[in-house]
Amino acid sequence: MEKRLRNKFVLTAMLSLFIIVVLIIAILNILNFVQIRNRADHIIEILNENNGEFPAPDSQNNPPLSEGPAAKDHLLDLVSPERLHHEPGHGSAL
Repeated sequence: MEKRLRNKFVLTAMLSLFIIVVLIIAILNILNFVQIRNRADHIIEILNENNGEFPAPDSQNNPPLSEGPAAKDHLLDLVSPERLHHEPGHGSAL
């Protein structure tokens, strides 16, 4: 009787912990998805407003991308116009 009760308790505790961990992971994944989607939408809006090109960061009408919602997105540095337009013979763009 005592052993059966202990096994039920352990099983219930393990199941509860599993459910909590799954919920935490699901919430983090949903938040990450929403954040990535918002950043992508922001970048698409910038490209749409500028005929498919990134604006110059020194333009007064277009603040640098690092000041918008994608401020923490360091991957934007990899696709900056300066890095995309390189002269032949000077190595790769990235």
